[in-house]
Amino acid sequence: MAGATNGARPDFVVQGEPARLIPIPGAGRNNKETAATSAFLATMIAVDEFAQAITDLIGIHLGAKARVQCYTEVVFKTPKGQPKFRPDGLIHIATGKQDRYFLVEAKVANADLDPAQIEEYVTIAKEFGVEGVITISNQYAPLPTYHPVTLPKSRTKGINLYHWSWTSILTEAQIAAKHTGVADPDQAFILNELIRFLEHPSAGVLVAPSMGSQWSEGTRAAFQGHGLHSASPAVEAMVGSWHQLIRHITLDLSARLGRPVTLYLTRKHRGAPEDRLRHDCQSLQVTKRLVSEIEIPDAASRLLLICDFQRRALEARMTLNAPTDKAQVRAHRTWIKGQLSKSDDPNIGIVAHWPGRAPSTTDTLGRLDTEDSTLIPNGITMMPTKFEIFRLLDLGDKITQTTKFPDYCKSFLWSYYKDIGQHLRPYQAPAPRAKEPPTLREDGLTLGDPGPSIEEVALEIEEHLTPTD
Repeated sequence: MAGATNGARPDFVVQGEPARLIPIPGAGRNNKETAATSAFLATMIAVDEFAQAITDLIGIHLGAKARVQCYTEVVFKTPKGQPKFRPDGLIHIATGKQDRYFLVEAKVANADLDPAQIEEYVTIAKEFGVEGVITISNQYAPLPTYHPVTLPKSRTKGINLYHWSWTSILTEAQIAAKHTGVADPDQAFILNELIRFLEHPSAGVLVAPSMGSQWSEGTRAAFQGHGLHSASPAVEAMVGSWHQLIRHITLDLSARLGRPVTLYLTRKHRGAPEDRLRHDCQSLQVTKRLVSEIEIPDAASRLLLICDFQRRALEARMTLNAPTDKAQVRAHRTWIKGQLSKSDDPNIGIVAHWPGRAPSTTDTLGRLDTEDSTLIPNGITMMPTKFEIFRLLDLGDKITQTTKFPDYCKSFLWSYYKDIGQHLRPYQAPAPRAKEPPTLREDGLTLGDPGPSIEEVALEIEEHLTPTD
């Protein structure tokens, strides 16, 4: 599958070194970018499972005959007098039927992508028949096609523009190394060395997530219930920081669980990042809350994470449809309590929803068996339709802390899933009971049917034998 091609540079490249697993070190951020890009691309060449995981992100499956070659600091053939742009890398995927090329531009630490630079590389890609441009930085995107840099659609027409965060690359490496496995021991060693390199502070690649300079001001305005306007730069910055954080959290969960945890996006928002930003800004202005839905493979439901600014709290919740085979409404209380049998937190909240316009009812796990429990009201005869299981974390003024807030969110969501979410099971109706079809006797009666009595038979015979006038 993965592995080096024949090593020859493409004809349209006049300069470019094969990606080195151990590049020559240098000082300064640019050299750190070169070192990180080279180590990453070289690991793609060397480790089959990692190459497949990375190319899967952009929808490319590496067949058995596919080969991968990567170069760093490539220079393209351009007429004399024109500037010579130097992307950080070039990925060459040879499938046996075609050669596919992707430019790579990377930033490390706090450096953001430069829109003008990306636009230049898109132009180069068009000129030399390169399929796409891949950017890497510590900016997050919920999907590889959800680019953090907005370019005019007319400029990117015909070119695929993708984005990976360094954390997403690290996560794919961790999943392959610790969960799905790497078959070859030497390749496994190389992959673990890449993980060690990316995680090491001296490498200068990763940065701890932060909510940005306008988060504190925006949260205080939300406390007061005014001053948040959906079109203001402050609100857009808050929502943008939240989006970045949620992506970071999904990657953290993916690495912990060894499964791809993703952000749920509506079909409309999946293809339009601007619409998603605008929608969430308007929602923040009206509700004073930020809400995201997270999809965990095989979990009972999506996991909602809510940042409620007026309550100064975080909330996590999941939803279960209520059973439909219970004859007594009280049996639902037993069922939902059984769902939480492995949770020992009496403050876990439960919301029951009822048919029609009946108001929902709420109580805590610790009060379910008390006489004054309000989850299933006395005298109610209708059956609940669904239950929501939630947990709250009161942050108070800690919600304004730009550097610590991401850690609060990560640890809170992980504790909810570990203590509650992973144990929830969706309701499944019981299978229908098997029934044997009735067996007929020779006289047409069903076996087990005693038929007419002796007296009834005698009376019938007598009626037939009695002469009529």
